[in-house]
Amino acid sequence: MFELNVNGYKVDGGDPVGKQLLLNYCFGHGKSTMVVCTASSSNLINHCGPKVKGEGQCDNRGPNAVVRWATDFDPETSLWLDMSLDEIDELVEKGRRGLSLEIVALRDIRADEEIFIDYGPEWEEAWERHLSAWSPPSGNGDNYVSINEMNKDVEKYVRTVDDLETDPYPIDVRVGCFVQGFHHPCQILEETPVTEADIPHDSSALNEPRRSVYRVRLEKLEALSRWEIQYRWHFPTKSYETPLSTKYIRFFPGVYSSDQHLPGAFRQQIGVPDDVWPKQWKNL
Repeated sequence: MFELNVNGYKVDGGDPVGKQLLLNYCFGHGKSTMVVCTASSSNLINHCGPKVKGEGQCDNRGPNAVVRWATDFDPETSLWLDMSLDEIDELVEKGRRGLSLEIVALRDIRADEEIFIDYGPEWEEAWERHLSAWSPPSGNGDNYVSINEMNKDVEKYVRTVDDLETDPYPIDVRVGCFVQGFHHPCQILEETPVTEADIPHDSSALNEPRRSVYRVRLEKLEALSRWEIQYRWHFPTKSYETPLSTKYIRFFPGVYSSDQHLPGAFRQQIGVPDDVWPKQWKNL
């Protein structure tokens, strides 16, 4: 992750200031710059090791499974294991995939027994350093309100553009307005004299509390990448004003402001055993 510039989403191009949460769910090796981020749920298997017993059924028996390359059912994996990092990088740039992992039992596993793997000594050492070094972020914690709490009581926390000049939100938030099937970035312009129950076509409001209705300005969300393909804008201009009940107003974390972006958040890939990681990939 990089520092934000004045334009918001773009990066300044300097040195990274942190690592994304995704790293915690990727497999890698301490002496390699490459990580393997799987498309399956295998990266959700919890750790059980010599020092860190983890949660649930992890006990002195240790892990009951191990990670290895799935060369038997995926012939591409065998080919990629002989490639250099540069060769793999070239194929990835072309949209290719060619590495598969499999989880193999180390002993008989009982019905309903949780699956565990050993993330390795580097992961355990990183976790112990994190536990000993972490401290709460600085700031005025007395005024902190979570996004979840704000969304439970939008009536209490919603602010118009005029309100924000003297009474800003307690944390960095973005406001989304749900209209025609999508959340759009929006500004809360002013409160209207009607309530949700006064809107004839809104049958969902008949048996619910009378929520306030605000006049809002929707803004078209500009796609940040080619992956954001499900968003649709159904209006003729890039902004659109409409009355909207607080039922359809939602708070979202500001850019780089959710808990996963806190300074000192734990980031460490799942370790692959040394004898499993190819030698030519160890470039550190």
